[in-house]
Amino acid sequence: MKYLASEYNVGYSLHGAKFLNDCMLLVTGGGQANTDIPNKLTALRVDFEKKKVIKRFREITLNSNDDCPTTLDAAAVHGQGSLSNVILMGCNETNSTPNHHLRKFTFENDHLKFIASADFNRSDDPTEYNKLTALSSDGTVAAIASSKLPTVIRIIDPMKMGEKYEIETGNQVKDLHFSPDGKVICYITETTLEVISIVTGRF
Repeated sequence: MKYLASEYNVGYSLHGAKFLNDCMLLVTGGGQANTDIPNKLTALRVDFEKKKVIKRFREITLNSNDDCPTTLDAAAVHGQGSLSNVILMGCNETNSTPNHHLRKFTFENDHLKFIASADFNRSDDPTEYNKLTALSSDGTVAAIASSKLPTVIRIIDPMKMGEKYEIETGNQVKDLHFSPDGKVICYITETTLEVISIVTGRF
């Protein structure tokens, strides 16, 4: 069986990708701070019915002092009769205290827009970075974890960009994900799978 395929050079190293809908792919990446490689968030239109299958649609260039984005997730949010996408990106600010390492964007009416940034790690160590970022499918709750060990998972409200509570894992977390209803989060370590209700706190 022959599959349809297409290639496109975005001009920077990719570190995250997420489909916003059937034809819009969001990608992010770049290089370290103060290099010639830009750090960007790019929306690509993907349509195999068109001559140019992949086309750059919208793009935001980050500050040249920022480190390369490390994580990316997005979710569709319904509100006031319209549909938009909330986007969370992990990206350190260099030489900045506090380090607003989590950025929030939206994709609405075919436009990318920066909304806010926040510092949840409260760390002065420039080598720490956002290792994991996950949004529930309805965009009402998110989970982030930094590279610091042992891993602390922070459950946050992506609408208000505020922290709800922390989960001290006592381990190195390799990955995490929400259940489809957003009420349960699971994470894996080298030897365990932990499943937690974010409503009751029960493991």
